[in-house]
Amino acid sequence: MIVINGICFPEHSEAIILEPRECHSPAIIAYDQERDVAVYSERLFLMSLMICQGYTYHEALEYYSYNTLGTRLEKYPVFISEDGDEAL
Repeated sequence: MIVINGICFPEHSEAIILEPRECHSPAIIAYDQERDVAVYSERLFLMSLMICQGYTYHEALEYYSYNTLGTRLEKYPVFISEDGDEAL
């Protein structure tokens, strides 16, 4: 078992964990066992971009929208917005 930010991932998990982990792991809020994916808080992920990368809010939002949400890979993390909806 692998524990990231207090969330348990099975040893055999193929879930993609975003790098650098020291910046983005605090944004992990759950593990979806059915889909074998990490679940990130959209708000916390944006904050990690601002803190670790030095982005402004608008730069972080642009990066997130284009580079993160635009990625379509199997086992890629899902992001949950403040209202509990999955970001698409």
